Amino acid sequence: MGIVSLLLMIGIQPKCPDKSMGQPATGAKLEADCQACFAEARKTGCNEPKFCPAITGEPWCGDSTIGCDDGPGTNPGSTTVECCQQYVNETVAAQCGGTPECPDKQMSEKTYEELTGAEISAFCESCFDAGEKTGCTSTHFCPEETGYPWCGDKRLACDALGPDQLQGVTAAMGRGCCQKYAQGNTSAACGGLPCPDRQATDATKATCHACFAAGAKVACKSIGFCTKTLYESLPWCGPAEPEYCTGKQIDANAGCEAL
Repeated sequence: MGIVSLLLMIGIQPKCPDKSMGQPATGAKLEADCQACFAEARKTGCNEPKFCPAITGEPWCGDSTIGCDDGPGTNPGSTTVECCQQYVNETVAAQCGGTPECPDKQMSEKTYEELTGAEISAFCESCFDAGEKTGCTSTHFCPEETGYPWCGDKRLACDALGPDQLQGVTAAMGRGCCQKYAQGNTSAACGGLPCPDRQATDATKATCHACFAAGAKVACKSIGFCTKTLYESLPWCGPAEPEYCTGKQIDANAGCEAL
């Protein structure tokens, strides 16, 4: 009778391994370490082994109670030998709960138009921080998703204002572009800035000129001023949408002089 069988017979649960597997490694090395962990657990009779890709930064072999490090990668670890493949196979990673999840959340209770450029930039930075924490490689920040700043992944569709599609900040652009809202950076490399789309204070000549100046500042392709809209008769500065204007629709700055 083996030692493991004897221990089980007298009611003593064999102790699982509890050790570092060496320095952090590539996916292939992690898979090999994971396989070795389960092989050792079988030899000792451990019934609930667990392999972590990192505990305090090092691959670790232990039991089901160990908690793996937070951060990018396959953090839940492996509780079955089949899941050792997750470190080299993304399909298996998804089955084993190891695929990092991208954020998907509204970043503020205020709409884009109610926030300052600096506040929007801060929300964008927070979005990329959340993406890095979960290991998301396709983080996408939208300044407006149904009007509100939103953090998601590449599938996220930002609002469109007339012909202007809000690109936000994508992983391909890089988080450095988050500062475009605070800095007023309209470069194509960072996807440009949203056009104005807001209620105007009044329907005066001065307010009309200010609307076109705001549109020009962020290089809008289409901007208009409406003296009275379909909803609540509010004057509006935004993409030219004559179908919603029940007052006078002005499509160029020079037209403001007629007010």
